[in-house]
Amino acid sequence: MPHIAKDTALIAKIERTLPLIPTRHNLYNTDARDLDFLDLGSVHLVLTSPPYWTLKKYHDHPSQLGAVVDYTEFLDQLDKVWHGCYRVLVPGGRLVCVVGDVCLSRRKNDGEHTVVPLHASIQDRCRKLGYSNLTPIIWHKITNAKYEAIGSGGGFLGKPYEPNAIIKNDIEFILMERKPGGYRSPSVAARVLSVILADQHKSRPY
Repeated sequence: MPHIAKDTALIAKIERTLPLIPTRHNLYNTDARDLDFLDLGSVHLVLTSPPYWTLKKYHDHPSQLGAVVDYTEFLDQLDKVWHGCYRVLVPGGRLVCVVGDVCLSRRKNDGEHTVVPLHASIQDRCRKLGYSNLTPIIWHKITNAKYEAIGSGGGFLGKPYEPNAIIKNDIEFILMERKPGGYRSPSVAARVLSVILADQHKSRPY
C-alpha cells in the first residue's frame, strides 16, 4: 500500500474508479429508539450526535428527546438508541458519538453553576450495555480562547480577588464505542480503494 500512496498516477486512477462503483443510500425519517427495521449485524459504523439535553431548544415533536426534562429519564431514553445500535452493529463495529457536556448557568439552575457530564454518562451507560469504551477525541471547537467575562481582564482563571470564576467550556467529545466480538479485516480491494496520496495524509492536522 505505501508504494501506491506515492504514485500520483495510480491514485488518479483510483479516484476515477470510485464514482463508478455502485452504492445504495437509504434515508429513514424515524425515531432512532426503534431500529427494528434494520437487520441484525448489518451496520459497520454508526455516527450520531444526540440532543444536548435541555441546553438547546429543539423543534417540538412527540419523539424529541431534547424535550425530556429529567436527566435520568433522558439517559434512559438514549439507552434505547444505544441498545438498538448495538443490535445492528457487526462484531467489531463502532458507534461514534459527538457530544458536549451541558453547562447550566446560575441564572437557569437555581443559583448554582454546574456542568452536567453528558459525555461521561453516555460512556458509562454504553459500557453497561456491552460496548467497549475506546479513547475519545477531545475536540477544541473554538480556535481562539474566549473567557466567561469578555473584556473584563479576568484572564483564563479569573481575577485573583474573585473566587467564583469558571472556565468556559469550549470542547466537545467524539466518543468511540466498539461492539466486542472480533476485529474486521478489509479486503485487498477495499484497502486499495481507500488509499490517498502520502503527502495528503501527512498534511492532515490529525
